[in-house]
Amino acid sequence: MDFERFISQVSEMASATSCEELESEETVLTLSTPGGRRQVVRAYPFEEDGRSYLRFYTPIGKTTDLPKQILKTAMELNASLTHGAFALFEGQVVLADTMELQGANPEEGARILGYLGRMADSFEKMVSGVDRA
Repeated sequence: MDFERFISQVSEMASATSCEELESEETVLTLSTPGGRRQVVRAYPFEEDGRSYLRFYTPIGKTTDLPKQILKTAMELNASLTHGAFALFEGQVVLADTMELQGANPEEGARILGYLGRMADSFEKMVSGVDRA
């Protein structure tokens, strides 16, 4: 399945409040999270070793704005996450996950998307109390 079709189905199944395709082949999805909050999750396709993949990532905050103890906590939480992992990407702490597109199930993609949005929003709320969506 191609990226655009897959992400469209995932967005609909995850009840994203918006799904915007950017010129950079990246798609920005906005999810509603508990407490009237929102979380932005970005998705982009890439290829490696002749296989097509999709990467979801959602920012938590700038690495320069977060205390080292919070970064350590994020790394420790990696062992308990059902999907994805905390990582550093473009100067930010993000929660990210990767799926192979060949044979990918949109329902599984929607579950992962929703999980990443909820977990990232929860961590963001714990760290700053601010909804940075």
